[in-house]
Amino acid sequence: MPPKKSSNARAPRLTWTREMRVGLCLIITEFKAVAEDKTVLFNKVFAGELTASGVRDGARTKVLNAQWNESKTKEHWRSITAAPTTREEVILREGLRRRIRQAFQSGDEPRASKMTSRKVRVDDLIAVHDRDDILVPHRQPLPTPPSSAARVAPRRASALVPMVPMVPITPTRDPKRQRAAPEDEATDDSDGEYTPSRSKRARIAFTNWGYRKEALPTSLMPTPSTSPKSLIKPSPRKSRPASAKVPILLADGKTIMASKALSQTVGQPLVPIPRHVAKPPLPDLLFRYYVERTPRDHNSERGFTARKYFQFPPSAPPKTLDFKDILNHMDRRPTETPLISCSNKLIWIINLAIKDLQNAGTAGRIALIDPSVLGEQAIFWALPFHNEVASKTALFKNGAFRYPGKYEHLVWGAIPKEAIISTVKVTDLLNLPRSHPELERILRYGVLQGHGSMTNKETLLRRQNVQLDLHAAKGIALLARCMGATAQTPIQVISHIVGDVVRGWGLATQFRSAQSWREIAERSVRVFLEPEQGRWVGAGQIQGLKSSFLNGVRWGVGEYNARHKPEAMVKMQKKARLIGLEFPGKIISDEVDAWKIGLFTHDQQVAKLQRPTKQQRLLQATLEEDDDDDDEEDEDEDNGHEDYDAPEDRRPVAGPSQPRWSFIRQMDLAHDGDELDDDEDILYKIESAASVV
Repeated sequence: MPPKKSSNARAPRLTWTREMRVGLCLIITEFKAVAEDKTVLFNKVFAGELTASGVRDGARTKVLNAQWNESKTKEHWRSITAAPTTREEVILREGLRRRIRQAFQSGDEPRASKMTSRKVRVDDLIAVHDRDDILVPHRQPLPTPPSSAARVAPRRASALVPMVPMVPITPTRDPKRQRAAPEDEATDDSDGEYTPSRSKRARIAFTNWGYRKEALPTSLMPTPSTSPKSLIKPSPRKSRPASAKVPILLADGKTIMASKALSQTVGQPLVPIPRHVAKPPLPDLLFRYYVERTPRDHNSERGFTARKYFQFPPSAPPKTLDFKDILNHMDRRPTETPLISCSNKLIWIINLAIKDLQNAGTAGRIALIDPSVLGEQAIFWALPFHNEVASKTALFKNGAFRYPGKYEHLVWGAIPKEAIISTVKVTDLLNLPRSHPELERILRYGVLQGHGSMTNKETLLRRQNVQLDLHAAKGIALLARCMGATAQTPIQVISHIVGDVVRGWGLATQFRSAQSWREIAERSVRVFLEPEQGRWVGAGQIQGLKSSFLNGVRWGVGEYNARHKPEAMVKMQKKARLIGLEFPGKIISDEVDAWKIGLFTHDQQVAKLQRPTKQQRLLQATLEEDDDDDDEEDEDEDNGHEDYDAPEDRRPVAGPSQPRWSFIRQMDLAHDGDELDDDEDILYKIESAASVV
């Protein structure tokens, strides 16, 4: 008797390596393989690794899906989904891309097995119209009767049911049920009878499959009557009507499809931009992404120079820009223009750097530029110029005329070294969350590395509802430190960085008391000043850093370029009032006033301790009076004795007022004088008697 097969025997477990995870990531993200395509491709590329792990029949789709879902939560997946930062990682990915392309080019398909899903096996089945020798190695689902009136009798009554010959038909899937579920292995009993094991999967309906048995109606199987199900008519989908497009002829002879609104404005004369529109209030900080290709490149930390002025010094900035220079600057092809692009939006610059790293494999740097050094005359806002040019000229293709330049500022001629505050490597910014988990919670580079517009990415960041708390304050301080800000950096620069992080990454803010905001600002300043240990940082600088943090949060709750429009400023003020930051300066000044009151109270207590007691004051006064009496007696001896018996006979004299002694004090002084006279008489008599003798 052959041994029974165990129905609960486990399949070999797949051992995942980093190379396999990177390959799965490339198959899904770069080669856009979905569903069963990624399973077939993965089994081809890693056939040797799967065999070494004991998985001889290939990996299953649900195993790959489970592993890919771990990329959203597991720590070891972060470095895989992120852009490569080392040479070894780049070489590994290039090798895997080559293997995946070879698997794409090969026409052979892997054999169907129990480890692959049902859909792969269905697609690989051969039509069975005239084939009787096809062996199905695994169980097939039981046939579904066409109606409840014709049911197959139980096995014990199968002899009583007349059967018709089997009719080979083509397998057909139910279009309403496309989801495949895993199946369990069947049990082979000792008597040779095939018994399918119970499956915990959801039931899958098949109209026809393989060979079907035609069973005649029989009275042995009574069928209960069921009420017919009411059909639910699906509601029609509301789709937004597509905007009508019209062809527009470009200057180079090519044609693009654009909206009717653009076709109506094309060809109209260009209107000069007013000065107050072209030069709105300057931002506190500008960013520029660049790649330094040579040691003496015109894009470096030593300064930036426009293409037009590589050979000679730039001219003085004009009052307004020439539209020809704007057209040349918007062209994707490198042309000589007198303008240098900068941005006041940090997340936009970082997203641009990530795209460049993913597409071209180049890791550049980000420069922090102080606009106050450049001056208002040399900086122009790109938005009004781009709107005027894009709406009235059709010189661009590839969607370049749709770029508004809302966060771009154009600098005339050159940016000197004195205007560059600091520069930071893009790879340092991308690797920063590995050593500081607080930044991973804030920056979320995985969202920026995905595909999609910047608007959709910012919406996704806001929906994740990351709170601005003590941990977020620490992360913001770490980011500012990494970008080169120090205690000597102007506070408006630090405030701009804080506001960009709060606004760009969508940190959620809520109402807090003044004390709570002080604690958050204190936490940020402490982390920010950690590298300054050993250097003296005054109390004024510390309070200035706290004020810059709170002001940055206040600007961060508003929209970008809020200072350009009065209504945006009013809206920002309302939002700041709702979170308790209407007046950040008052929060800091109240803290300083509390310090002043505390110091004044301390000084009063110290002065009180140093003040003498009442007994000490009386003793000191008595000693001073005795000293005055001795001085007066000495003066009396020099000027002759006065009659103290009649103090009332004294005449007032001119000059400063004389001390007025009390009557008792005057009598004491007179008595002392009488005793002194008696002593002198006695001494005279003794001396006379001695001379007589």
